Amino acid sequence: MWRFDFLKRYPKVVGIYRLIMKADSDNFRASSIPGIMKRLNAKGVEVVVYGPTLQEQHFFNFRVVADLEDVAAKVYTRDLFGGDF
Repeated sequence: MWRFDFLKRYPKVVGIYRLIMKADSDNFRASSIPGIMKRLNAKGVEVVVYGPTLQEQHFFNFRVVADLEDVAAKVYTRDLFGGDF
């Protein structure tokens, strides 16, 4: 079960860093991430997707951005080895 402890900070926008589960993968539609995005949105949080490999401007009606420069210092990742960022 996912815990959304960060929601205690009352964020207005949450960015999802990449939709893929592994490096060089493109199977993001089968991942659990879209479900998490919908749960966040249901709580009133705007969800933005960082997807440098996505050609679409929206993914499941969520805005897709290809540049993180303005928020790179705020990125939280579980990528322990730094290989995906």
